[in-house]
Amino acid sequence: MKLRDKWKIYLGLTTIKVQCPCFFLFHNDENRTTTSNLDSVKSKKKRRKTISDASIVSNGSLVSHPSIDKGKLSILKRYKMSHRLTAIDKLRPLTVLVAWKQLNIAMRPIFPQHRYTEQDKKNWKKKVIIEDLNFLVLRCICACEAISDFEELLGNMRIGLIIDISLLGMNSNESSFLHYLVEVWSIFYLEILPYIEATFLPVTFAKFEIAQLFEEPMKTYWLKKSANIDLKLFSIWVFRKFVVMPKLKKTNRFIEIPQLNTQQQILLVQMISIISLIKPQDESEDLLMNWLNELTLKFLYV
Repeated sequence: MKLRDKWKIYLGLTTIKVQCPCFFLFHNDENRTTTSNLDSVKSKKKRRKTISDASIVSNGSLVSHPSIDKGKLSILKRYKMSHRLTAIDKLRPLTVLVAWKQLNIAMRPIFPQHRYTEQDKKNWKKKVIIEDLNFLVLRCICACEAISDFEELLGNMRIGLIIDISLLGMNSNESSFLHYLVEVWSIFYLEILPYIEATFLPVTFAKFEIAQLFEEPMKTYWLKKSANIDLKLFSIWVFRKFVVMPKLKKTNRFIEIPQLNTQQQILLVQMISIISLIKPQDESEDLLMNWLNELTLKFLYV
């Protein structure tokens, strides 16, 4: 064999059978056919598209990034898991309850009622990392062993959002109900809602590439089934049902209209226009919404 051919074999530029004993340094089987480096790279890329549940739990988190060319979600990338989560998993096995508790604790800084100190109020965004929250949501899905576990997980998610959103105004010092609604709405819509949508991205946008992360067909089916969940619409409904309506029921109909600046007026109109998109569940809610609309119209045209 010529020296040039030997170099081609070493660089992987040809495909022939090699009988040389030194070939064992590169392959275990002397009769195995060598392949090009380009083909091996392609095969590795194909294998990375599907990641098992075990690798998600043990190796790291996954997060989606927008593609520059097509503007869609690109293939999800893995992130290294924090030492804190690794230590917890070593102490006790991962279950749906344990995974949900970890996610619930990690989401607390998003809501103002869980920011106890001045430092928490100023630096709460530094404690909230969307990639870690996405990873914790995937851990919850990995811990599910049946469709009943997955449905229970979705139920816990709804209950948790209802509790946290309904307590948004507990620290408000505004005496006027319109000032109160404007203040709470600005916090909810501008700060909290984007984080809620980004956190539960693996559940709400499974139709893109999230479902490909699971090798088990059933878990892929669960995620595709949950793709109809509109967490933004659900969160807005919770805000209207448990924040706006209780405040309106306690307000005197003949109350004097307070003064609002331009920014507050914009927020008030925005809130009413958005929460009015959801159909009232009963007649009392319909009456309260009509009264709020009339009051706002009078206020704007005074």
